[in-house]
Amino acid sequence: MNTTIPHQRVKVSAFIERYYKDADSRPCKRTIVRHIETGILSGEKIGGLWYVLCNDWGQPLHYGNPESPTPEPSIDTGNRRANAILKDYLRT
Repeated sequence: MNTTIPHQRVKVSAFIERYYKDADSRPCKRTIVRHIETGILSGEKIGGLWYVLCNDWGQPLHYGNPESPTPEPSIDTGNRRANAILKDYLRT
């Protein structure tokens, strides 16, 4: 049985644009790299480039610890009820 979680690699710059919708509150690339290095955010360095490991929905596989606030997911399915269920699911 394969226990590997399916994921995609997203460049840090693309992750910042997708995950942080408000351009005024986006962190810099170095902050995201530090989050990866300290284990707050799932990611890896391949060659000279840093990538965030995300699920098929574009959300990071892991982001946060008790001392670090987790950004709100920005998923819009077009269905208010589905959005509420996904938002609740992604918090756990």
